[in-house]
Amino acid sequence: MTETNVISFPSRRRSGGPQALTVRLIEKLEPRAGRYSVPDATVRGLVVRVQPSGAKSYYVETRIGRGRAGQRINIRIGGVEEVRLADARERARDLMLKARGGKDPTVRTRAGERLAELMEFYGRDLERRQVQKRRDVMSSLRRNFDSLKRVKGEDLERASIVAIIDRIEDEGRPGAAAYFRQCANSFLNWAADTGHLRANVLAGYRRGRTTRAQRLSRELLTLIGRDELKAFWEATERGSAQSRDFFRLCLLTGQRKSETNSMRWCDVSGDEWVIPAHETKMGRTQRVPLGPMSRALIEAQPRRAGTDLVFPGRTNPDGTIGRITGMGERWRAIKARLLELVGEFDPGRAPGMDKIGCHALRRSFRTGLSEVGVAFEVAEAMIAHKRGDLVARYDKSELWAERQAAQLRWEAHLAEMLQ
Repeated sequence: MTETNVISFPSRRRSGGPQALTVRLIEKLEPRAGRYSVPDATVRGLVVRVQPSGAKSYYVETRIGRGRAGQRINIRIGGVEEVRLADARERARDLMLKARGGKDPTVRTRAGERLAELMEFYGRDLERRQVQKRRDVMSSLRRNFDSLKRVKGEDLERASIVAIIDRIEDEGRPGAAAYFRQCANSFLNWAADTGHLRANVLAGYRRGRTTRAQRLSRELLTLIGRDELKAFWEATERGSAQSRDFFRLCLLTGQRKSETNSMRWCDVSGDEWVIPAHETKMGRTQRVPLGPMSRALIEAQPRRAGTDLVFPGRTNPDGTIGRITGMGERWRAIKARLLELVGEFDPGRAPGMDKIGCHALRRSFRTGLSEVGVAFEVAEAMIAHKRGDLVARYDKSELWAERQAAQLRWEAHLAEMLQ
């Protein structure tokens, strides 16, 4: 069978309605002044196209996806002299099945592309589709695939990727390992679907069931009580004023590090901080109430010319100013000081205390809300946790007044703890 060729979708001239094609019928088709097509009644979408020269070929006329919104494509299967009618029908069915599933059946595997190139292509696709959290996705891929970035896509092996996942887990970062696994699987699925790879080498991969010992070793620490909260507040003095205020704001508001990192002056108005949908994990605009402590901390940040970011980073080569960077290193300095001040945490609470991450501040905020008597549904709304399908579908309330009151109660409690 000849190689499939693709041409642009032409205006079509047909000789009547579909007919059950036979070899004898095809032989009798005569050339005309213009090109015309005869559709097959047996396999809808398969046609025989007759050129003015008398040349006859099998084509598939279909759409990528379903419905009229799908992109129309025209695929040449081969000449009637080269391809048997039965083979043309089988090939047409296969091509249309892929197309209706949303895959472009004309895409070829591109041999020789290295993983770094594929990641760049993927990053552009995420940007084009305005995928939420695309920066986090690409950061995880580039950072963890660094040792494989020069490997050709066709030479990727599952064992190499699993070794990276295991290494991240061994470092005490199970959440980062799970996130990388998810990002890598989506990336490789995209590469296979678009023809850059023949297959996703992670397809069907499953992690082994977590043992009780592993669960205990991964128990995450939450700062509770006066001594631990005061120790954290003092520990933030190690480093720059910007780092100090950034991590304190994370504890005060309970928002994620990446969302706090993206805060802009235009997003803050009085006692409200609005996080745009494209910056949130769930892809929904999040309103965050601010109390006197959090407002004062934000207002204390110096405004920097050339950027609207509340926590700006370094100036890029093109003159633009990016977000604050090096958060891992900044957090490690604070964590080291925290351990010095607290000494040993109860191992029953957190056997893996030495692996505490910035997300502990979000857990501490949520725990603090419960300690000051904030209702469950209000506390969950404060950290924008996704509600159950039925609840989310029918209950559209934001509980804004309740959340404002909860924020004031939390900040008053924290201020008392820090005295």
